Formats: sequence, C-alpha cells, structure tokens
Amino acid sequence: MPVRWSSTYLMLDHAEKLKDDVDTFDLQLTDEEWTRVSMLLGLLAKAKYAQQSFSSDCGPATHLALPALEALHKVWHTRTMKVEYAGFRPTLEAGINKITSYYKKTADSNAYIMAMLLDPVQKANHIHKYWGADVYEDAMKHAETLYKERYFKLNGAIATKPIKPIKNTVAYRKVKQLLRELSEDEDEDEDMPVPSLMHGDPQ
Repeated sequence: MPVRWSSTYLMLDHAEKLKDDVDTFDLQLTDEEWTRVSMLLGLLAKAKYAQQSFSSDCGPATHLALPALEALHKVWHTRTMKVEYAGFRPTLEAGINKITSYYKKTADSNAYIMAMLLDPVQKANHIHKYWGADVYEDAMKHAETLYKERYFKLNGAIATKPIKPIKNTVAYRKVKQLLRELSEDEDEDEDMPVPSLMHGDPQ
C-alpha cells in the first residue's frame, strides 16, 4: 500500500494532540505505543520539511531539491544505526530507497545543479562542502560549458541585464533545519559510517 509521508504525519500529529480523546474510544494506545507514535512523528517531520522546502509556491525552490534530499537521506540513515530506532529500521530503509530513487531521477536533468549554482545565496557552497573536490570541479566545468552554450544560443554576443533573483527565505529555513540536525548527528556519531549520496554517484 502506498504511504504518503506528509499525510501520515498530519494524521498522527492530529491524533497525538487529541490523544486523550483518542484513548476514550476503542482504539486505546499504551504509553509505549504513544512513545512510538512520537518517534515516528519525528521521523516523518524530516520528510515533511524536506518536501515543503522544494515544493514552495512562494518563490524558486529547484535549487533546494538536492540539498534537502541529501539531508533527509543522511538523517534517516543515522536513525537506522541507533538502537532506539531498531523497530523502525525496515521502514526507514524503505524510505531511504525511495529517496535514492528520487535522487537518481534528478541526474536526467541539468536544472537542479544549475539552479543551485545560479542561486545568489547558495551558489557552489553546498557542492563544495558535501560533494568532494573531484565532483565539485567536474560540476563547475560542466556548468560553465552549459552556461556558455545556452547564453550564446539565446543572446549571441549581446549582453543582457541580469534579473535580480528572489530569495525563498521560508524554504531556506527548512533546509537549514535539516542540515543543522545532520551536523549535530555527525558530531554525536562521528565514527558512524554514513553512505555517500552525492550527485553523479548515487547509491
């Protein structure tokens, strides 16, 4: 059965807020079961933030797709290595596989990397920090080639006045929240092996 992460999160979040009322019906959960609901909500919240960060209708968001998917992948993978999340491991692994499939599909288009490089705030920072020196160099060369080809195809030798981009501050905050938790996880579990999920070398 297909599972919609955001819909499941909203359903469980509403149930937890009304848990006293829920427990008055035949569906009565134990304290341990409510603890598991709370833990699941925490996991699904990461997916909700990631999805919303690059699904915004308030401004450009394509440049946030890869960072959000990478952050969600690492956060969930870190949880699979924690004892307290052992019961969620099969579900997390299925979710990680789904994220990987989404990530692989972005390789069919240059739009995601170009959007990141053209964003005035992010530019090449994420690629440089998380993708490694070799991939960073290849990405920059490829982007330069694409830009030149497109520019001369559209404009020839005529320069045009650049359009001031719009910063999507709401989406940025959501991605930063995921990346901040990723950094905290890495500090806490610095010896923990975390799989690479970088553009051009997906799992």
